[in-house]
Amino acid sequence: MKEIIEKEELNNIVNTIKSEIKNTQIKTMTYANKNLIMMYFRIGKVLSENSKYGNSFIKNISYSIRLEYPGIKGFSERNLMRMKRFYNEYKKEKKLPQLVAHLPWGHNVILMEKVKDINKPIGISSFKLKEYLPKEEELNIFINND
Repeated sequence: MKEIIEKEELNNIVNTIKSEIKNTQIKTMTYANKNLIMMYFRIGKVLSENSKYGNSFIKNISYSIRLEYPGIKGFSERNLMRMKRFYNEYKKEKKLPQLVAHLPWGHNVILMEKVKDINKPIGISSFKLKEYLPKEEELNIFINND
């Protein structure tokens, strides 16, 4: 004989399942974001190591990538330049790329663009991004001052 489930118990079960779904989605997005940011860091390294070919080199790379992967986003000439700068900003830091990998790419771009002197390392301790980010969240980034 089947038992009849109470509405409250059914809601509790559904909420438990929804919580599992939401937590897994967040973990999956976080993992994917971290891999994307680290890929951008590695691409930035390749671009930086080949700077001797000039800016037209990056333009040609962008064109080649978009030909090979039609519809792919994020590999414009401008974004490739950002990847190069991203690498150059953080290449000397051992743990920093892993820390900034937790930020979405757009937040990393905002951070780099708010630092006006491109030759000066960001060198921020517990930098508060609240005033620069589109969301109302406050992110703390721990970056060693040099």
